[in-house]
Amino acid sequence: MKAQVRIPESEILDSRQQGVSRRNFLKVGVSSFLGLIAMQHLQSLALTSLEGIASRAKHCIVLFMNGGASQLDTFDPKPDTLNAGPFAAIPTRAEGIHFSEHLPQLAEQAHHLSIIRSMVSREGNHERARYLLHTGYAPTGSVRHPTLG
Repeated sequence: MKAQVRIPESEILDSRQQGVSRRNFLKVGVSSFLGLIAMQHLQSLALTSLEGIASRAKHCIVLFMNGGASQLDTFDPKPDTLNAGPFAAIPTRAEGIHFSEHLPQLAEQAHHLSIIRSMVSREGNHERARYLLHTGYAPTGSVRHPTLG
């Protein structure tokens, strides 16, 4: 014989008490609506503050050389240090910047370049850090993001 459990009538919810009350529904609805309005207002303020800034860049070329030449052999030869690469460093038209001796034409145009020589991430694995750098998202097993853009 199965044991039966009886629930006292005082613990049984009245059907009118189940679900969301009108007051809570309105409270959540109004809060959400005000949050959306505030978000749009803050976004428009941010865009307005950027209107006076003139953009000069017309193009962006990203050189990501996975498996390419070492930075010591190309864009960061570290002249006059123990970590220097095997090739000589030549000055560029950008003050204080040196390139490898094998990039003389690029050294002439260096004042037009932006060079990122250091990146910092909490990712210790190079593959995961590269994915984060290219997509802006930490890698997960279920979602594949576009690699650029």
